[in-house]
Amino acid sequence: PESPMTENTKIAPRDGYAKTKLAGEQICKEYESKGLEIAIVRPSVLIGKKRLGLYTIIFKNLYNNSPVRILGNGENRVSFVNIDDLCDFLIFLVEKKISKVTVNFGGKIPGTLNSVLEELKNHTKSKSKIQHISIKYLGILKVLSKLKIIPITDWQLSVMYKDFYHDDKLLDASNELSDQLGWSEQTNWRMEHIGDGYLQLYVASSLIGYGLYYNDNRALQSASQIFESVFASGIIVQLIKHITGRESPFVATTPTGKWRFFPNQIDYHHRVPEFDAFPSGHISSITAMVVVLSENYPEYTFIKPLGYLAVGLNGIGMMNTGVHWISDYPLGIALGYSFAKIAVKKGRTQIKTSIKTSPSFSIYPLFVSKDGFGIHMSLTL
Repeated sequence: PESPMTENTKIAPRDGYAKTKLAGEQICKEYESKGLEIAIVRPSVLIGKKRLGLYTIIFKNLYNNSPVRILGNGENRVSFVNIDDLCDFLIFLVEKKISKVTVNFGGKIPGTLNSVLEELKNHTKSKSKIQHISIKYLGILKVLSKLKIIPITDWQLSVMYKDFYHDDKLLDASNELSDQLGWSEQTNWRMEHIGDGYLQLYVASSLIGYGLYYNDNRALQSASQIFESVFASGIIVQLIKHITGRESPFVATTPTGKWRFFPNQIDYHHRVPEFDAFPSGHISSITAMVVVLSENYPEYTFIKPLGYLAVGLNGIGMMNTGVHWISDYPLGIALGYSFAKIAVKKGRTQIKTSIKTSPSFSIYPLFVSKDGFGIHMSLTL
């Protein structure tokens, strides 16, 4: 069916899997008419931990830096739903005793399939290339599917290059639910990216613009020190990462992440998440910026609490998304703090002042022995 699909879109199952789902709904409706309280939820493409299905192939290729092949030009829009969000919604329906409803449960459309895959590449630091297979080969692919040569069904081939998303009228309600139950994945993603460099670039660029426009040397110097401290700490962070080779949580093979000291640099390049957890460059860069600003603008007392709140949110976000361990943070904070202090101190010039005194004359008695005394006179010009 054409997207966006609503609860009233005509159901026309084509394969056995879809037909069994429709049969299940019909049975539910039958028992609902007999008084049983039932809610029917139709999720769009489910994805999450231990729930990748067809997309397992894409994730494996991204992980191995292998080409990711998709049917069509990739400009179709697909609604993905995290399995945790679906579970939260089902619990919500049960707790609120909501029944006799049929709901299409789909996520906000993030963009085209191409943009989703590019975002996944950036998140996993994958070097994979996205390759498009023309739909003119659809007939051949369907034959290969029936012969079990490729792990994709005929129905999947028929829809994977088309739009597939639901009407999102319930989206606002589901987002409010996520906020009530805890931070959503999107919130964690935003917190994670506080330290990815874009915020620092924006702040430093703003200071440059302000400094040039108002001829403000403090703003220009602060921007320079932000760039200097972030760059310097980043070099050391990368050096340590390439030496320690610690796994990120989301690819960890041990409870605390395996350390591979002095890893093969070719392996590092091809499988970055397996080696680049320690220390955190995100934490280092955001700490450096906060220290520079708080040192150069001490009259703005809100900078420190607001800045260190950003550091904390960044750390929480990266732990929630599986990018870093909490033990990756202390060294990252120390590096950012140290290089920021060095940059600020180096950028300051001590002003020496000479104290000028006016001419003076003084006279006072002076006792030189038990039986004698004299007079002391002093003249300062």
